[in-house]
Amino acid sequence: MSVPGVSGGATTTMAVGVAPRGNASFLEVSAASLMQRGLQGSLAHALKTLSRGVLHRRSQEAAAVLAIFLHAVSLQRDGGTLGEALYAIKRSGIKSVAITAAVHGAVPYLENKLADMHAEVSELQSSGYPWESAPRLRRLWAYLMLRAWPSVKLSLGMHDVVQRIMYLTKYSKFPSLEHSLLEQPIERMTTHEWRRLRQVEGESRKRVMLKLARDRPPSITRWLMQMYLRAKFFVADYSKTSVLGFVVIYKLLDWWYSKAEDAIKVSGKVLPEPPQTTPHENGTTLPKSKKCCPICRKARKNPAVLTVSGYVFCYTCLLQFVRVHHKCPITQIYAREEDVRRLYFT
Repeated sequence: MSVPGVSGGATTTMAVGVAPRGNASFLEVSAASLMQRGLQGSLAHALKTLSRGVLHRRSQEAAAVLAIFLHAVSLQRDGGTLGEALYAIKRSGIKSVAITAAVHGAVPYLENKLADMHAEVSELQSSGYPWESAPRLRRLWAYLMLRAWPSVKLSLGMHDVVQRIMYLTKYSKFPSLEHSLLEQPIERMTTHEWRRLRQVEGESRKRVMLKLARDRPPSITRWLMQMYLRAKFFVADYSKTSVLGFVVIYKLLDWWYSKAEDAIKVSGKVLPEPPQTTPHENGTTLPKSKKCCPICRKARKNPAVLTVSGYVFCYTCLLQFVRVHHKCPITQIYAREEDVRRLYFT
């Protein structure tokens, strides 16, 4: 949008709602940051849903490694992280591409892991977990999660908000806490700069391929090196687009199937729930946390199910109880050792 004005008798044009030339707007920086964090979370969810084994259990770690790789490729090729490159934002003062990529991939991962640990400790605390009998290091870790982590998270969040306000009001050239710690100001690339960057990149690739053809005689080694360089260039050109496309398609399919499940439930075709056994009045009461064993009241270790009732306990607790009492601790239904089954999560 342009507004004509008069300055010294000459007509001028003032841009409204657009950041000055060379400066990235606050909305662009915020959108890039949100897109990066959302992409990493979506990758972790997709890997956990579509994979099995180690990759299923370590989906957050795998997503963090993939995000670090994509950030590194984007920083080398476009001068900005994955989200910033989509908004034609580049950084200045990059001392180490590896460190910058690692920070932007590891920070969201650490935040998610610490949040999960805090939720787990809070759940154990609300279920009456006996911390007095826990090891000293475990009690210290629980204290840090319950007391220190919320304060640290609030402090870092407030610092980041202050940094963003300072950037918005032109008192700082760093748009976020991460940029400030890395001492990397940002700016928007013009169309001419972007085209020039692609032109220089294309000329550099041609020189590399010509040098390889000139220095090495025709052989299988030269052919393999040419294939490697072409694959490297292909990954640099299309890795970001491919990952973004995969995440978008996956989220659309996830939304489509969730809507289909909702439609089945509305139509009344949902399968009935299996019958649930009723706890006996003289039986053991259920703990508030579903992660605790009803017998020892601690976090379950080596979970096992009693097939006659369906309740899950620690394997050792359940086996010893059934050997002595020959019944379910909760429902008081007759049970044998053969009814105790270990649970294996895949």
